[in-house]
Amino acid sequence: MRIVHSHSDTRSEDSELGMPRRAYTAVSKWLIGRYATKHLAASKLAARALFGEDWEQRSGARLLYCGIDLSQFRQAVDRTQVRKGLGLPDGAVVLGHVGRLVKVKNHSLVLEVAQRLVSRRSDVFILLVGEGPMRPEIEAGLRSRGLESNVLLLGSRRDVPRLMLAAMDVFVFPSHCEGLGLAVVEAQAAGLPCVISSAIPQEVEVVPQMIKRLSVSDPVDAWADAIEESALRGRRLSQSEALAIVECSHFNITASVR
Repeated sequence: MRIVHSHSDTRSEDSELGMPRRAYTAVSKWLIGRYATKHLAASKLAARALFGEDWEQRSGARLLYCGIDLSQFRQAVDRTQVRKGLGLPDGAVVLGHVGRLVKVKNHSLVLEVAQRLVSRRSDVFILLVGEGPMRPEIEAGLRSRGLESNVLLLGSRRDVPRLMLAAMDVFVFPSHCEGLGLAVVEAQAAGLPCVISSAIPQEVEVVPQMIKRLSVSDPVDAWADAIEESALRGRRLSQSEALAIVECSHFNITASVR
């Protein structure tokens, strides 16, 4: 048995790379088609990217959504204590983003939106959770925009559910492309309104009323307006209600194990 797993939709990235990468991808797909006995994918877009548009006709092809240990989202958290530990002032409006610091995650748009929001109201803060090769570029972008005091680069963390539950008011995820975007599912489990890009696969919408989509080509003001509205209008569902919906979905790890 030879299992191939497609975790991401890399088509837009591959098209921007040179001939060696395209040749590598072509040979890989030929070998996969010839020798793989099982084809697994994290989403429909990830399946199409590696296995082709006719992936559903392949013998042994199926989706296997990445499951989350949702017990972490039932923990009791002290919002005041968590925010104080991060140095956030009382009454702060906090945007959150979780993802590797790489180009595809589109942190440049996060910084543009942050600058626009901070110019409107000084109580806006942004938490960037993750590590990656673009950290120096992001740090330079913070300095050039005068955002050092309003954007916290938290690096890799083991307490993402705790940060989502206690520190964040709205989740922002403007990726250029994703295999799925599992952090958005986690954010829904935490009861956070989510403003995401239209490139994120549809399967990520477990609690649709908590999701607002925009194109990465939309004006910065449109993103800022959507985020501000999501952060201030109040949550449409309680965190416990949202978590209950996610627990009944494919993304509960017990469903993945089965």
